[in-house]
Amino acid sequence: EPRQSQCQLTRCYLALCDRVVRIVREANCTGAGQCQFSSVNPEVPSLSCKLGRGRREDRAEGALVSGEVGCKTCGAGRIQIDTFNKTVPNAACVKCPGGARLCKANKVVMQRGYMVSQSNLSRHYHCPNKFACPGGDLPEAETKMCAEGYYGLGCTNCLDSHGPVDNTVLSCTLCPTTKSTWAWQVFFCIAKDIVIFVLAISGVMQASEEGKPSTVLLNQLMSFSTVAGTALSAVKQTSSFGKLSNHIQSMLVSSGMMVDVVQG
Repeated sequence: EPRQSQCQLTRCYLALCDRVVRIVREANCTGAGQCQFSSVNPEVPSLSCKLGRGRREDRAEGALVSGEVGCKTCGAGRIQIDTFNKTVPNAACVKCPGGARLCKANKVVMQRGYMVSQSNLSRHYHCPNKFACPGGDLPEAETKMCAEGYYGLGCTNCLDSHGPVDNTVLSCTLCPTTKSTWAWQVFFCIAKDIVIFVLAISGVMQASEEGKPSTVLLNQLMSFSTVAGTALSAVKQTSSFGKLSNHIQSMLVSSGMMVDVVQG
């Protein structure tokens, strides 16, 4: 008849005689160093393994004890962390995610600029803003996958306490917590738009029938700076940017500062 096994010892090994029992209804091996059930045709519908071990079945023919079901340590390049602080029956070892700096049977640490969700370790995500992904670890999450203020796949969304900065939607900044700071930021945003609007209107009002080249150039410069600001911010987050020489990096950073000045 079906049995329930609670393997909380250092080692759990159960040889099941075919005439006595070959069905173990439920086995909890989260506290066992090794866990294995052997029989002619063992059946363990619900098997809970400890962190770093996954369910594995080995069946052979032509032997008295021809089948084994148990918890096996994940091999190289595979991981099992579904059972961290919880019981997950029949958890299996899965392939380590890409972009991992360290991947063991019971732990994964991602590189900066990459993140992964514990619900789907087989797929990793490249973060458009590498500073939003500091290189988190699972399952302990001593370092979170997303930096403070970010969330979502690729850490592309801002929390309610944060908002996207003016020159790029890839970065989040903390929202003002005091009325004075909030008032100053609102004033700055409104004043910046008013200055740009006044410059555009004055150019139209003073333009002759032939049109002033300076007005056209100013409009083109403002349009270019709007697009270039976001593009430069994205370029600085890529791995290719890190491979450039320090001189070229400084030139691109300086270009970004000039674009910010033009944008106001």
